[in-house]
Amino acid sequence: MFSFIKWFEAKWQEMKRNKGLWFSFLTVFSLLGIFVSLYFVNFLVSDVAKKTYENQKKHYYLESKALLDSYTKNVLAVATAVGLDTGIQMLFQSDDENKTDKITAIAAAYTQKFAQNLGDEDLFVHFTYRDKIVDTKLVNGLKVNPQGVTITAAMPLSQKENIRFGLEVDQDIVALKRHYAKEHKEFALLLDRGAFSLIDPQIRKERYHTLFDTYYADLKTFDAEFVKDVGKAELKPLLKNGYNKDMHYFYTVKKAYGYDGQEIGLLVIGEKISEKNSFVNLIKNLVNSVTIVALGLIVSMILFLF
Repeated sequence: MFSFIKWFEAKWQEMKRNKGLWFSFLTVFSLLGIFVSLYFVNFLVSDVAKKTYENQKKHYYLESKALLDSYTKNVLAVATAVGLDTGIQMLFQSDDENKTDKITAIAAAYTQKFAQNLGDEDLFVHFTYRDKIVDTKLVNGLKVNPQGVTITAAMPLSQKENIRFGLEVDQDIVALKRHYAKEHKEFALLLDRGAFSLIDPQIRKERYHTLFDTYYADLKTFDAEFVKDVGKAELKPLLKNGYNKDMHYFYTVKKAYGYDGQEIGLLVIGEKISEKNSFVNLIKNLVNSVTIVALGLIVSMILFLF
């Protein structure tokens, strides 16, 4: 071992005395050091970016759940308040043959009132009086109707055996889309085949776009450019990773469930990369800054050898 060290020192001194060989060695060593350092910096930065995308995905998941829960609670509050209306209660207990139409009319009058009180111009509430809801559970959550998807809640007026009489309140899912639009984000709901079959055939033909041969999105409700961009991704990696970033958008996907707990499709939430303050641009600028600083330090250390 000692003889090897002595040999190495001799060769090192010999190379330093040969200026041409010495500078050639430093040049090759410097270039090799730069490339190796850049590889490791790029690897570390890519790993950080991936973890950041994962964290953003989790944030979108939690945000979407909290938002849907909030909207559902708001709709349920409306349904409860309307269901407790004295006029509705009296009509329900009466033998009036037209009580269904009259209850629906009273309930519908609340639409504008609640929209004004909440100060939300995007509150689209549709009231429907159901004289027979054959279900022992309350209808709270996403519901696929012939006309489209709604955030639905039901206020029971009475229950006899398994027949529930109640007031059903629907808020168009476009309210969620407009909420995200205010935050400069994109939102879409992709229905699976089972849920899609519940949509009116004429509406399916006029408004819906097919993605991956298995999902369908309403282009009248959701941004067509965003929906079609999502359709260009590969489905299996998208479902496995839960997110995707392409030239135009960063978006996440998660399974969507109806009020009855049945899967109805996918919720897609994302943002346009071209937005000045987009999440992806912030990450890109951070990565570029770290790379430049790291490269500067590496070059400075190598130049110090000269």
